Amino acid sequence: MGRLTTLLKWHLADPVNDAERRRHDLVYSYQLNRNPFVDHPEWVEAVFLPRLKVTRVEGGIIVTWPRHYSARLERSPGLHMPWFAWPNPSGTNQPNGEWGAYVLTPFTPVFVRLLLE
Repeated sequence: MGRLTTLLKWHLADPVNDAERRRHDLVYSYQLNRNPFVDHPEWVEAVFLPRLKVTRVEGGIIVTWPRHYSARLERSPGLHMPWFAWPNPSGTNQPNGEWGAYVLTPFTPVFVRLLLE
C-alpha cells in the first residue's frame, strides 16, 4: 500500500478536487463502493493525525496528546541511527483531560519521537 507518512504528505499536498470527485462518482457507478477519504477528506486528519501539542518550559518541553492513545517516547542521536526508549519518561494527567509527557532537553543534540499506539 505504501508508507503512511508518504500517503499523508500526498493527501496534504494534493487535496481532493472536483475532477477527483467526478472520477470517484463514476467509479462508484460501476463498483458500488466509495472511498470515504475522497467524500470526507477531513477524516484523514481525524483518523491518522492525532493532535500533538508541544509546549516549551524551563529545562525542557511538555508534549500532550489525546487521552485515548497510549504512547512511548524514543530518542536517537540522528535520524538514520538506532532509536532507544527514553529513560523513564514521566506521564502526567494534564488539567485539560489530555495525557502528557515531560521530556528534559538533553545537553547534546538528539532526535525525539513519540509513538502513539
